[in-house]
Amino acid sequence: MKLTRITFLCLMLNFVITNLTFAQSYTLAADSSTHITVTGTSTLHGWTVAVNEVKDIPTEITISEDMTVDSFSFGVVVNSMDGGRGASMNKKITGALKATAHPIITFQQNEPAAMSEIDATGNFTLTSKGILKMVGLEKAIEIEVAGHKTANGIILKGSKPLTFSQFDIEPPSAMFGQIVCGDDIAVNFEFRYTK
Repeated sequence: MKLTRITFLCLMLNFVITNLTFAQSYTLAADSSTHITVTGTSTLHGWTVAVNEVKDIPTEITISEDMTVDSFSFGVVVNSMDGGRGASMNKKITGALKATAHPIITFQQNEPAAMSEIDATGNFTLTSKGILKMVGLEKAIEIEVAGHKTANGIILKGSKPLTFSQFDIEPPSAMFGQIVCGDDIAVNFEFRYTK
């Protein structure tokens, strides 16, 4: 009888230990770990703007035992945005985003981000809610992040649809108003963290 109880207790303990989710921390990868672009359309063609400087991104994130990420934030330096078509286009971008008065676009998560279970291929989703601040205006947004766990760490990527009009921004134009950007844009991002 004692042996049966001991065996049962050992099996239960083994089950509990096997199924516990322990907190895991990840560090921002050294080079090329952060990619942010903004894409949109115009009356002539689609366009992509690369962000060359990102500030205040956490150098370490932790996935808690309750499968949440407590905090996440970053800042986009407006003057680092490059449309790939020279100084004239970049001046229109920084002008539309009022870079002199508001040099940084920020996102600050304001509650723990809920994470789904990691599937057999390493994929998971993360729902991050927070405040996006741009041109002096603050908007509550929700971002669905597609995550992937690799042997060396995690990759967080996604795309957030927005509009210029949400932030009272006049879409940039060129050629004396003959070429005008559409209202719809998307912020595309990828962050890489290692164990």
